[in-house]
Amino acid sequence: MGIFDWFSKKDTFEKDTLKFGENCFIYYAASGEVSLKHVEIQSFDEDKNQVQAIDLTVHEPRTYKLDRVLRVFGTKELKKLSEEDMHNIIDEIVEDLVAAAEEEQKSTKKEKQLDSTANKRFNQKRVVERNVDELIGLARGILADGKVDQLEAEALQKWLIAISGMEHPLLHNLLVRVNEMLEDGVLDEEESKELFETLNSLTGGDFETGELLKSSTLPLDEPAPEVIINGSTFCFTGTFESGTRKDVEAAVKDMGGVPSRLNGSTNYLVIGAYATDSWAHSAYGRKIEQALEYKQKGKDVKIISEHHWLKYLNE
Repeated sequence: MGIFDWFSKKDTFEKDTLKFGENCFIYYAASGEVSLKHVEIQSFDEDKNQVQAIDLTVHEPRTYKLDRVLRVFGTKELKKLSEEDMHNIIDEIVEDLVAAAEEEQKSTKKEKQLDSTANKRFNQKRVVERNVDELIGLARGILADGKVDQLEAEALQKWLIAISGMEHPLLHNLLVRVNEMLEDGVLDEEESKELFETLNSLTGGDFETGELLKSSTLPLDEPAPEVIINGSTFCFTGTFESGTRKDVEAAVKDMGGVPSRLNGSTNYLVIGAYATDSWAHSAYGRKIEQALEYKQKGKDVKIISEHHWLKYLNE
């Protein structure tokens, strides 16, 4: 089952369907961007699995693949959603997309497991090392004129997307950051400078493989607080060792807790065990940043790890 088949079966994405005329939907672009689209659909082409529409934000014709539409919003539902609600929905979809991709990769690996595991690992390592070497060579070419311009950033983005199937934190984190920089279609001066410094660090060899774009350690509460599950609200982010997000939310419900989206009244933000120190450039990073902002405003949102949460769950 492909990743878009997986999404099409999720109950939360079956509230409404696309129709002729004005539509609002969450769209997963080929570039890896997940965003809200406001369009007027003019025609459907079922054979090509696509629709022709006018993007009402920029008033230009666009083509959208049907299997890349992750969620459709009805008019009544859209009126009830605040900008923060919309950001949270998009963040949750991105996290589910990442989690689904990881699960699909795990399934594919099991189905296609080679007779010699050692040989497979050796080949994968060799391909990854070759990609990293190629990235360093590409970066040196981009830096040769002392700056990073729009076309160079777009070329780097295309290359990273092309090799994004290989699991490597250095390549993945760089792709995430470049996608963010080009999300609005413009590489501004500040972004150009940041990308130049990142590529310069990479080519200079003063980085540790897998630690590219490392921002800081995870901002967990220290000392780790007591966790009261019964009657408390929990928001979960990242990928969990103990199961899917539905699993961990169900575990909280069983003990009288309430799973919820992140807001100023949330008691605990629980970060999955597979989160890394490069959290600021990950799909789950925005929720962590939001929790930190709530703390600065005086809200009592506690940020804890999955392992710490499990201690109290298993008591």
